[in-house]
Amino acid sequence: MSEPGIKYNKGEFILICGESGSGKTTLLKKMKEELGLSAGYVSQNIRESMVTDKVWHELAFGLENLGYPSEFIRRRVAEMSSFFGLNDIFTKKTTELSGGEAQLVLLASVMSMEPEVLLLDEPTAMLDPVSAEKLISILEKIHNELGTSIIIAEHRFSGLLSFCDRMVFLQDMQVKKDGKVSEVCDYLYESKNNFYASLPVYVRAFYELSAKDMGMELPLSVNMGRKLADYDHAGLESFLAKEYRTEKKNQKGEKVLELKKISFAYEKGKEVLDRMSLAFYAGTITALLGANGSGKTTLLNIIAGMEKDFTGSISAKKGSRILLLTQNPRLMFMKDCIREELMAFNKMNKDRLSEEELNAVCKECGIEHILDRHPYDVSGGELQKAALAKILVGRPDIILLDEPTKGMENHFKTEFAALLGRLCEKGITVIMASHDLEFAAKYADSCLLLFNGDIIKSDDSDDFFSGNEFYTTDGRRMLGSGKKDGILSGVTRTNCGNSEGHATKAKSIRLPVLLMLVTVFLLVPATVFFGSVMLDNRKYYFVSLLVMLELLLPAYIIYEARKPGAIEIVVIASMCALTVTGRVIFYMLPTIKPVIALVMMAGLAFGPLDGMIVGASSMLVSNMFFGQGPWTPWQMSVFALIGFLSGLIGRNKKVRDNRLMMCTVGVLMTIVIFGGIMNPASIIMYEPDFNGNMIKTAYMTGFPLDLLTAAFTAIFIWFGLKPVMKRCDRVKRYMN
Repeated sequence: MSEPGIKYNKGEFILICGESGSGKTTLLKKMKEELGLSAGYVSQNIRESMVTDKVWHELAFGLENLGYPSEFIRRRVAEMSSFFGLNDIFTKKTTELSGGEAQLVLLASVMSMEPEVLLLDEPTAMLDPVSAEKLISILEKIHNELGTSIIIAEHRFSGLLSFCDRMVFLQDMQVKKDGKVSEVCDYLYESKNNFYASLPVYVRAFYELSAKDMGMELPLSVNMGRKLADYDHAGLESFLAKEYRTEKKNQKGEKVLELKKISFAYEKGKEVLDRMSLAFYAGTITALLGANGSGKTTLLNIIAGMEKDFTGSISAKKGSRILLLTQNPRLMFMKDCIREELMAFNKMNKDRLSEEELNAVCKECGIEHILDRHPYDVSGGELQKAALAKILVGRPDIILLDEPTKGMENHFKTEFAALLGRLCEKGITVIMASHDLEFAAKYADSCLLLFNGDIIKSDDSDDFFSGNEFYTTDGRRMLGSGKKDGILSGVTRTNCGNSEGHATKAKSIRLPVLLMLVTVFLLVPATVFFGSVMLDNRKYYFVSLLVMLELLLPAYIIYEARKPGAIEIVVIASMCALTVTGRVIFYMLPTIKPVIALVMMAGLAFGPLDGMIVGASSMLVSNMFFGQGPWTPWQMSVFALIGFLSGLIGRNKKVRDNRLMMCTVGVLMTIVIFGGIMNPASIIMYEPDFNGNMIKTAYMTGFPLDLLTAAFTAIFIWFGLKPVMKRCDRVKRYMN
C-alpha cells in the first residue's frame, strides 16, 4: 500500500470496498500487524482458519493460548456460545459445519478474546443469502451491544450500508475516497468509476433516476429503495427491466448430460442427495441454488467424477470433456507462476491452444497483469479469474463452476457473463453452483433450488425468482414482489470520548539490534572462552546450554514485544531442521556441506534474530548425531554470528538477491569467521598453554580445507539462493 493507513473511531463500523487486487486484504492484514492483540482478524478462508476438530475447542483455543485459567475459559466459551446461538452445534466436529455455521464459530472464537476492533475479510463470500443475512445481523448486534469497532472488506455489501458509519474505497493499492457512504457513492457515480457497477441496485437506481436532484435521501437498504417506486414507479420498472434483461434460451437444445436417481451420503443415513434426476442441455447456463450444505458442491463433484460412492447413473454425450472450477482455486495451481501453470496445462491437451489463442484467453479473463506472479500471491478475485482461464485452456464441452463469482466486482461479472455467453454460443454447457442471486437472475437460463437432497424448484430464471421471498433479487423486492516507505503503516485510532479528537499512531515495534550485537560479539564469546579456558572444557554441556539461553534472551524480548504467530515459529524450526538435515546427509564429506549456505539464507530471508537462532540451534541439535563435546559452544557461537551478519546484509534486497555478491560473502564468512574461529579453537580447546604462534599455525594449517569449504559454500549459494529466497519471501508475505 502506498497510502499511510486509515483512522477509525472507537465503536465505528467501516466498510472497505474496491476491485480485486485493490489492497483490501493487504490493508486488513497490515492493520492486524500494527494493532496486535487489540484486533481480531477473521480471514476470508474459513476452513483454513480453523485449527481444532470440535466447535467447543475452537471457541476455547485462543483463550488457552493466551494462558487464561480453565474456569474463566469455560465461562467465556459458554457466554460466546449463547450470544452467537451455537448451543445446538457446540459438540459437533468442525468438519461437519456448513459455511454459515463455520463462519459464526470463527467469529465467536475471535470475539471470545474481546478485541477492541474486529477485522473481517469478505465474511459473506461463501454464504447463502439467509446465512449471510444472519451473519450481518450478528455483526450489527456486536457493533450496537458490545461497542466493538468493526472494519469489514466486502464485495457483497447490500445489507451492510444501512449501519455503516464510513466507507473506504481502495483502488490500485491506494485509498481513493474515505467518507460517509453517500460521499463515496457520489464519488463513484460522478467519476464514472468501474466499481460503481458493484453498488447495490437500489443505490444505482437512485442515481439513474436522478432522485438526488429531487431532494431524496440515498437509499441504504431495500426498504429505503422502495421509496423510489413512490417517486418514479415507471422509471424504476424501466431501470430494473434493463438491469435484469438478458437474452436467455427458452427452447432446450440437445441433451448433453443426464442424471438419473442420484443418491449420495457422506455418512450412512444422512443423504445429501436423494434419488435426484435432472438433465442439462447444450449451450445453456444452469444455476444450482440452495443453502450451505444443500448438496450443490457434492452434485458438481459427482458430475466431475471426483465422488465415486454414489448410486444412480450419469450419462454424457460421447466424447464430452467435463472440467470443474472448484470453490478453492488454489487447488488448481502447482507451478510457481500463473503463466507456467497455463502453459503446462496447455501442453497436456491433445487439442492444445496456439500461443495467440492462449494470450487471447488470458486477455479475455483479465489476468495479463498477474501472469508472472505466484498463484498464492494474488487476491482471491484475481486467482478466481486465473482458474477460469485454466479451465478454458482445456477446451471443455461442459464447464462446472463452484461459486465462480465470489470475490468478483460487478463490472467483471458482466465481462464474465459475456464470456460465458460466447462459450454457450459455441455449444458449451455451463453448470454453476452459486449464492450470487443477482448474477443467476441476470444470466442463467434456468435455476434449480436444492433442498433436503432433492430439487424443490426448477424453472427459467425469471419465473424462478418471481415468487421467492429470500431467494430473489433486491430489484424484485424493491417492487414489492416476492503512507510510510511505500507500506501502509499509519493505522490510527481515535477515541470518540476524547474532546480533542486527536488520533494516536499505532506503535511500531523497533528491533533492538544493539542487544543482539552485545550478545553475539560480547556475551557469547566471553561465555565460550570462559568455558574453554577457566572450566578446562569439562562443562561443555553447561556452556552449550548457557550459550543457547544467552542467544534466546534477545529472541524472548523481541518476540514478547512483537507477538509472532505460530507460523513464524514453525518456519524457524523448519529452517533449523533443514540445516541439520543438510549437515547429516553430507557427514561423509567433511568439507562439502550446505550448512553455512543454509544458515546464511535463513538470516538473509528472515533477519538477524532468526538467522542467529537457526545458526546456534542447528549446531546444538546436529551434534546430537555427531556427538557433543567442547566444540559445540564454539560451533554455536560461530554459526550464530554468521546468521546474525547475514540478517543485517539481507536488509538490502538488491544485495541479497545478487548471487555473485552473496557467493563472495559466503566465501569470506567461511574463511574469516568459520575458519578464523574454529581453527584456533582447536588449539584453545586442547592446549592449556597456547600462544599466538600456535593459534597462527592452527589457522594456516586449516586454511586449505577452509578454501575448499568456501568453494562448495559458494556453489550451494549460487544454485540455492534464488529458489530458497523466492519461497521464503512467499512465506514472509503469508506471515504478514
